[in-house]
Amino acid sequence: MNEKEMNRSLPFLKTQLKAAIARQVWKNEGMYPILHEKDATFQRAMSLIKQST
Repeated sequence: MNEKEMNRSLPFLKTQLKAAIARQVWKNEGMYPILHEKDATFQRAMSLIKQST
């Protein structure tokens, strides 16, 4: 893995590590909010839901 690939992967890896630690401490209630912060599909769905209400 070269530096460019590492820089591209680093945000994803940080989020996954943070979510894994949260899951160990707070179970799924801690993990999913962290994963959803960076999930573009989830964020889009939430914005569509908010628009429809």
